[in-house]
Amino acid sequence: MSDKAIQQILHAWGRSKAINEPPNGFPEAAPFARLIVNAGDQAEASRKGELLSDDFQCAVDGVISELGRKKPPHHQVICLAYIAKMHDARISRQIKHSRSTVRAMRE
Repeated sequence: MSDKAIQQILHAWGRSKAINEPPNGFPEAAPFARLIVNAGDQAEASRKGELLSDDFQCAVDGVISELGRKKPPHHQVICLAYIAKMHDARISRQIKHSRSTVRAMRE
């Protein structure tokens, strides 16, 4: 699989996670919070591309979770880059590593 294909999958995974997990406008304890998607979020997701299927989303979640167990700094960089949509410079300031180190962790 090419690097570009992996990045597209990670972008789709990040969009899905950002839409489905708080803060999405509802308290985390609200039973309906994961069922409701803001119209703006849905429009943004559809404009940027398709979301992953549930099965594929779970598979990617498993791989990312395994990364979190084996390499926590890499997991943090992936989550900040693809869920929070932070740039390498901001991530590097937050985790106190150089931008080149962050870029290498993200790729």
